[in-house]
Amino acid sequence: MNKISSSLSPLKRNTVAVVAAATASAVLSQAQPLPDPVFPNIIGVQLKAGADWSKERLTEAQSLGFRIVRKGMYWSSVEKTRGVYDFSEYDDEIAYATKLGLRVSITLFGGNSLYEKKDGVKGIITEEGRQGFAGFAAAAAARYKGTNILFEIWNEPNVRTFWGNHGTHNTKQFANEYSALVNTVTPAMLKENPKCFVVAGSVSNYWEPSYQWTEFCFQNGVLKSGISAWSVHPYGVKNPEQHEVGHTRTRELLKKYGAPDMPILNTERGYAVAKTATGEGWSGGEAAKTLNYQAEHFIRQLLVDHLCGVRFSVWYEWGGNEGFGMWNPDGSARPVEASLKELISELEGYGFSERIQGDSKQDYLAIFKNAKGEKKIAAWTSPPAGGSPDETWEHEVEVELGVGHKPITIKLAGHPKYIKIPANARPVKAVTTTPVPVAAPVKVETPQGAVDLKLFDAGRMWNFTKNTGDGSFELGKDADGTPIGILNYDFSKSKSKSTPYVIASTSLEVTKPCSALTFFARSQNAQQLTFRVVDSTGQTLQFKTRIKGTGEWEAIRFPLDRKLENWDGAKDGFAHFPLKTLVFSVPKPADVENGKVEYAGFSATGSGIAQTQASAAEKPVAQSRATDTMSVKLFDVKTGELSYTGVVEGGSAPVVSTPASPSVPTMQAAPKLAPADVPAVALPEGGLALNLFDGSTDWNFIKNTGEGSFSFKKDAEGRGIGIISYDFTKSEARSTPYVLASASVSIPGGKGISMRVRTSVPQQLTFRVTDSTGQTLQHKTKVKGSGDWETVRFPLDRKLEHWDGANDGFVHFPLKSMVLSVPQPPSVSSGTVEYAEAIAE
Repeated sequence: MNKISSSLSPLKRNTVAVVAAATASAVLSQAQPLPDPVFPNIIGVQLKAGADWSKERLTEAQSLGFRIVRKGMYWSSVEKTRGVYDFSEYDDEIAYATKLGLRVSITLFGGNSLYEKKDGVKGIITEEGRQGFAGFAAAAAARYKGTNILFEIWNEPNVRTFWGNHGTHNTKQFANEYSALVNTVTPAMLKENPKCFVVAGSVSNYWEPSYQWTEFCFQNGVLKSGISAWSVHPYGVKNPEQHEVGHTRTRELLKKYGAPDMPILNTERGYAVAKTATGEGWSGGEAAKTLNYQAEHFIRQLLVDHLCGVRFSVWYEWGGNEGFGMWNPDGSARPVEASLKELISELEGYGFSERIQGDSKQDYLAIFKNAKGEKKIAAWTSPPAGGSPDETWEHEVEVELGVGHKPITIKLAGHPKYIKIPANARPVKAVTTTPVPVAAPVKVETPQGAVDLKLFDAGRMWNFTKNTGDGSFELGKDADGTPIGILNYDFSKSKSKSTPYVIASTSLEVTKPCSALTFFARSQNAQQLTFRVVDSTGQTLQFKTRIKGTGEWEAIRFPLDRKLENWDGAKDGFAHFPLKTLVFSVPKPADVENGKVEYAGFSATGSGIAQTQASAAEKPVAQSRATDTMSVKLFDVKTGELSYTGVVEGGSAPVVSTPASPSVPTMQAAPKLAPADVPAVALPEGGLALNLFDGSTDWNFIKNTGEGSFSFKKDAEGRGIGIISYDFTKSEARSTPYVLASASVSIPGGKGISMRVRTSVPQQLTFRVTDSTGQTLQHKTKVKGSGDWETVRFPLDRKLEHWDGANDGFVHFPLKSMVLSVPQPPSVSSGTVEYAEAIAE
């Protein structure tokens, strides 16, 4: 173990560090940190702590074709005692990576309680903290002097996830705090290692507010601090082609603040194979094709970043379990591996030369050249900006290669293909030869059994609100006489820091419960549309959808039979009739500043479904699908004696909404029943003791994005307790990290599951069950964290957050498994949650 210690101030201590590190650094040759702009030199991947940060994994990454690896270096893991820097966790792997010819991008990250500790704060916001972090960073710069390491200061400091809950995303406050850190740390690093390559930014972008945050930093002088590059994480867009817009705007800001030639680096971006909790990194599309979509996006990310002059691009990530990794849970390769191998096989030694002009801005035909003058075309097409992968139009183009060469035909699809062309070919233009598909006309009509609300008839009162744009709302008639509403928008003069939008609203009187509002929209632009209703409690319910923008009518369904995004009023996400107000919201489309959206045929459908709400507190109830009856017998798990017998209806029984129980029955009061694979039953009075924490249930702990364990113990009365221990100090998760514990169960019925929990910090806890259809149902609740036992209740008698299986939000008994999930609390990184007395009510 190599340690450096001194009683000197943090900045002066590093002079000692240089001497102590001289021997270790001597074996690593001086190299240029930025690679030559050819493939595969510009391809990077993120490796996290654990198995992915190992010599074995570095060898695999290098063999696959990666030439850059990104790794976090945690301040608290290096400096555990003031003045003592221990880099043993990183030395061997960094030396080995360098030996393999890999460039290492180190992210200097994390707080240190030796210097500052404030509740909810993750970034460095005090002068003492900045000086301490500067000492750590300068020690790292000195230790690895002479290597090709790049040092990135922090990870995504513009967002609360990594900077803290003491402020808001992308604010001037966060920019000022981060700028102060960069302006302190960079000179300290360069003092110890004048050739040190320091990178700042690491911005989670390209959301509109992120550009303002970037400009705040530039105004604070970070570009003059001595940094060598600015890094970005383009998570604010849905497909790689939109990186181009963000890279261009970032370059314009660099020019504005006197650094036109500063390199831009993409140090993190990944595309997930399933929708993430925040939606970040998810592009949509058919579930069965998401693995192929990920492969397409990875390759196009590398190509587009290279076309834009970005010096390298790092894929998030090698492994992990957030859906971004290159490998399936069983360790087998996802299609992204084969796509990467193909790219390297085709373009090794090639760099971008020029782009061929096409008929569509969605088409990309880029010429690449190698040192011998040989040429290849990389060709693909993409969905409209903001569109999902399944909106990609596959078609053929004809490319003229110039005098003396026959034209070639290329079929463009979402996955790039590579075509070798003569070295003296001079392609200029690509012409689309496939006829543009014409959408089948959609007739505007009221669905059978629906009620036409006549919202666009002459004389109807609508209110237009500019919000962050300009425009108008007017009533008119289509060519066939159909009444329509026309929302005109103009964002050409908008100065909004987020996506600008305009809205139109009207009063609504939908008095009877219905399952949906159905209508039609028409636009020339592919874009997102937002719809809102205000219910009887004053709650606003919101629904977003995308239209293809074909210029023809497209049918839209605003669902009211499930939980929706919501605020105010009942704030439960369910519609409480009557509905009082309707709002149309049109955000700015990705590529246009003005236009119009037309609406027609607004109806209420599915009236009379089982969703009656007598008060704001009630929730939807599931209709019974029972047609038969069957007898059910349950037996005591200890004695084997008959414990319950009865008759239930087949399928699944009706679920009735009831208020939460004010208290949880004790374990001793409940009969103990054997697991039984039966439909929902009315449980005996007092409920069923589930015995989940007495040591007889096999719980499986899953690290997910943290560390920890699951264990059992007994209290003084012999009561079984399950304990989840969690530790998120080294988590690099982009969203709130969490750990899980899961167990197989067999719960035949019930209105809810109650249990006691105990923790010493206020926090949110998440509970999940999987039902007989394979559907996962989720419930979240907050606990006070007083250190005393608290009762929590997982309701099973109402619609819940859900996915997979029946995918309807209602429980289909029996329940097959249970999951306890503990997200990181706002104020601590480690701790325990205890569970006891689980009862099915």
